[in-house]
Amino acid sequence: MTRQEELAAARAALHDLMTGKRVATVQKDGRRVEFTATSVSDLKKY
Repeated sequence: MTRQEELAAARAALHDLMTGKRVATVQKDGRRVEFTATSVSDLKKY
């Protein structure tokens, strides 16, 4: 995954959380991480 693709995935995950989805998932380097509305600050750090 390129840097641009990683950024796009993180932005899409943040958008999903902020528009009402309860869980957003990001995959990087074979790892899968789920974010919830309570972890928005963690997602922004990502």
